Amino acid sequence: MEVSIAAAFFCHLAHRMIGADTHLGYILIPFAIIGVNWGLSNSGIISGVNHSVAPARVGEGDPVPLPLFGT
Repeated sequence: MEVSIAAAFFCHLAHRMIGADTHLGYILIPFAIIGVNWGLSNSGIISGVNHSVAPARVGEGDPVPLPLFGT
């Protein structure tokens, strides 16, 4: 968690230094760092869900309808 916070803070600082003559590679570095954090958090969530549900129970029961647009 501390790495994610530090990476987000670094990205914030890096984006504050963007100007009209900033090299494209410098602009992409903060986005790459944010992408790594996003990927790690999604992988962790998916792994946690996969380990908490028994394989025999996957797909059991009625699907829960989503309340979209007031229906």
